[in-house]
Amino acid sequence: MRTAEQGQALEEARESNALKILSQLEQRKNRLTTENMNLVVPEPDALAHVEAERGEVQEMVLQLEEKLSDADKLLAELESQRKKSVDAIGDATRELARIEAALLALQNQQARLDNNNRLAMWLSKYQLDNAPRLWQSIKIQTRLGRRA
Repeated sequence: MRTAEQGQALEEARESNALKILSQLEQRKNRLTTENMNLVVPEPDALAHVEAERGEVQEMVLQLEEKLSDADKLLAELESQRKKSVDAIGDATRELARIEAALLALQNQQARLDNNNRLAMWLSKYQLDNAPRLWQSIKIQTRLGRRA
């Protein structure tokens, strides 16, 4: 008898649990139905307008990506030109330093010659002390065709 009572109590508990679950499902169904009725269906005109805007934005993105690609290519070319220019400036700076060193050496040599007593006596002896120096009469034509 005890097992029969336990079995009946178990069945009643299962039935109660099933009814509770059924009630919860019914409440959920009602909530979902209410929410579904409250949903706003987009208007076809508004939806078409948004789709058109999306298409325009996608086209703008493609154009901007193309411009970015072109700008990246131009940047690479400009960087290459800049490097060449920097190298050319370095070469020109080294050449200028070399020329300035040669000029300084020539000026020092000229100063030593100007202060040389034996040379002054020799120039005076042959009456060349007032004559213009040979280097003063030399005219050098530059690459551009101007005279220095």
